[in-house]
Amino acid sequence: DAFNMQTVAQQQLGKEHADASERLIQVDGELRLTQRDAESHERRARLLEETLARRDDEAAELRSKVESLREKKRELARKAVSEQTSAAGEVREQVTAEIKRFQEQAHSDLEAVRTNLNNLHEREVKMLQERIADGDGRIAELHRRLEDEEHAHQGLQLSASRVRAELQNEATELRGALKLRAFECERAALTHEEVS
Repeated sequence: DAFNMQTVAQQQLGKEHADASERLIQVDGELRLTQRDAESHERRARLLEETLARRDDEAAELRSKVESLREKKRELARKAVSEQTSAAGEVREQVTAEIKRFQEQAHSDLEAVRTNLNNLHEREVKMLQERIADGDGRIAELHRRLEDEEHAHQGLQLSASRVRAELQNEATELRGALKLRAFECERAALTHEEVS
């Protein structure tokens, strides 16, 4: 019965050790997956930065167009001054009105682009911050689980070593008892023969 109990205890410890090893492998896999997600979020952030840079280039192009319109205004103004005719006043008013319209349109377009860029940037940054925060939380949780599993694994190893030592001591005691019993039986048999 003692040997059977030893065998059952060793089998149970072996199963627990295998389960702990499997959990360690699973947690390690989840940690690597979360790290890959974090790398994906970083690539997304870089793409957003490149998009914002392109939007800045578009805004610079719009500013260049506004400057071109201003130059056109100056050129038309110079032309209007050079034309000393009765229609000069009417032409000047038309030119001024047209330039004003172009300026207002360019200003409106520029403000719309700037507003859209700011809104897009804020939304994307907020979304990335939330994803990164989630990823950090997940990584922290996985690290905690990994540490817990490692501690449990170490505990099982210590328990297995302790039980193995106890079983070895018990087996040694049993072998000693068996030897003593055999010696006693042998001595009893010799005593019986002498008496006979």
